[in-house]
Amino acid sequence: MTAWSAVNAGSSLSTFNVRRTVGPDAGRTFRFVPLRPAVKLAILNPLAPTVGKKFAVVAEAQDAFNLPQPTTGGTLTLSLVSGTGTLTGNLTATLNPGQSRVVFRNLQYSVAQPGVQVSVSGLSLTPGTATFTVSPVPPELLYESGPLVTNPAEGANFADASVITDGLGIFGFQHSVASGLRVAMPITVPPGQGWRIDSLVFFAYQTGSTTTSTITSVNLRIWRGTPGAPGSEIIFGNTTTNRLNQTRFSGIYRVTSSTLTDVQRPIMAQRVLPSTSATLVLGPGTYWLDWQTGGSLTSGPWVPPISIEGQLTTGNARQFNGTTWVDLLDNGFPQGLPFQVYGQVIPGVPFTTVTQTAPAPVGNPSTIDFPDLNFTFIADITTAGTLTVNYYLGPPAPSTPPTNIVRVSSYYWDVTNVGTVFTNGRVRSNIARLLGVVNPSTLRWLRRPNSSQPWSDLGGTVISGNLQSTNFFNAFSEFSIGSETLDNPLPVELTSFTGNATAQGVRLQWQTASELNNAGFIIMRSAVSADGETISPASAIASYETATELRGKGTTASSTAYSFLDNTVEAGKTYLYRLRSVDFDGTVHDYPTTVRVEVREPVQARVYEYALEQNYPNPFNPTTTIPFTMKEAGTATLIITDILGRTVLSETIQARAGENQYRFVANNLGSGLYFYTLRAPGFQQTRKMMLLK
Repeated sequence: MTAWSAVNAGSSLSTFNVRRTVGPDAGRTFRFVPLRPAVKLAILNPLAPTVGKKFAVVAEAQDAFNLPQPTTGGTLTLSLVSGTGTLTGNLTATLNPGQSRVVFRNLQYSVAQPGVQVSVSGLSLTPGTATFTVSPVPPELLYESGPLVTNPAEGANFADASVITDGLGIFGFQHSVASGLRVAMPITVPPGQGWRIDSLVFFAYQTGSTTTSTITSVNLRIWRGTPGAPGSEIIFGNTTTNRLNQTRFSGIYRVTSSTLTDVQRPIMAQRVLPSTSATLVLGPGTYWLDWQTGGSLTSGPWVPPISIEGQLTTGNARQFNGTTWVDLLDNGFPQGLPFQVYGQVIPGVPFTTVTQTAPAPVGNPSTIDFPDLNFTFIADITTAGTLTVNYYLGPPAPSTPPTNIVRVSSYYWDVTNVGTVFTNGRVRSNIARLLGVVNPSTLRWLRRPNSSQPWSDLGGTVISGNLQSTNFFNAFSEFSIGSETLDNPLPVELTSFTGNATAQGVRLQWQTASELNNAGFIIMRSAVSADGETISPASAIASYETATELRGKGTTASSTAYSFLDNTVEAGKTYLYRLRSVDFDGTVHDYPTTVRVEVREPVQARVYEYALEQNYPNPFNPTTTIPFTMKEAGTATLIITDILGRTVLSETIQARAGENQYRFVANNLGSGLYFYTLRAPGFQQTRKMMLLK
């Protein structure tokens, strides 16, 4: 009996189909490919990679009819035919005898651009090519402060509704350019990473507008520290530059529960670019976004608060009322404001960086401004080129200053030059935007060729509110500000200090940009009334001598994050916190920045058990935090060993009941796997961590 019957065949007989007539597969059709010699290579898979992300290329040996054919085996090579970037990864692959297909894995391309072409070649076959577009890394949502929609699809024309919560009464808060009022909200960049800020989204409405936006402008400032608080400073932006990129109807109306379909307050979403010419990367720490919106109607613009059904307190926003910064309240309840931050997480960023590139045209003189960096270059330029300036909001690497300089700023600039030829170079900055300046007359510009060289004095003179260098230079390098007197506190060491009431107590967090001979911190606390009057004087509630998480880093130019939980607070009281640092020689420094925290709910009593938690960050370099919990106050021993069992640290800790932290610094250790063990009465636990240098 015949087992197969013909179904069809092409005139070229490149393939033919047959149907099984008997057996378990009776009725099924099979495709047969005649064995022919492979004559060419082809790339099979569609390619749409993202810059810097791994992708793969699948290559196949084919005959003249574009059908796969086995080969005798050999090496195939993938190469870049066109494109300005770099192709890396497994660019060679072995095609085994009898196989027709191979995969090039772990490929990456360094530049986002269209028209990238790759070719696969080898085995004396005709090469195969593919042309594709490499997309940029899409911005990700880094942070969202809170919701705005309370009733999805219940507004007019099935739009979303943002309903005023029962017990509250404000539709929105004034922050218009015309009124001079502003609003602000905090964001926190976690330790061990930076945020490249690509765009921000703010929300506002003008009463009586249609769904066609009437918003015309948004200006932005970024504070290090709470706006208006002593010691807080503006590190980016101004009140005049319009940074609005796009505005549209958000699909949300601001309404009351009894007027769900009201259309008087359509909320617009504003996409704001921090800069169209500069790249902003925020380093670890707490910052405040401070913004103001303009519109073409007379009403507002108004910013609606974060809205959560049944929740009266929604955040800790602040408002500039034309005179001073105050808490944003509705019927006495603190309110938050909705916004979104888009960008990219960049691991290992120690502090905030702003980068800007500009052409340097021929001129005598020629002036090139970098407005978002507060940096201007002036010179006699004979050959045009391009300048790139990086502004670092962190201390430069230590080096010897001129003998007349007693302080060097904790921020600096470096300049990269492509093609510019110049003489008689000078630099200047707006003094009002320089951090930590009290006495401008004693300021000097400093310059050094690189971080390993000593600083030289470029001089300084005040011209129309700007500090300008007086000594010419003819090459680029690093620049900073020096002071001839101690009254300019240029090393701004404390970059942020915040506090929040939690169910477990008041959580305090702060960040330093640098430390000098710092043994540790002491937490000072006083009780205050609602209007700020002191009820009980400040006293120390915790010290680095007994709390390991308060120990300082000695001397370091790196940023450090600290955290402390005060679980001895009482409901119904308001507390004022201040930081005090102590040098190794006993010198005491009291920081001017204070944090006021109102405790509304009783602190929940917690029953603790012994526990050793995973360190963070992990992997780390060179500092990491080891959290652990004690059932009761007492002595604990922390032991750290390497992979060979050798002890690299053994320390006895006087720990308190509850949560504790130990900060481990591995400056003198090599990369590798380490084990840490906590021993306490009746308890021992070991975990592992990875040091990567």
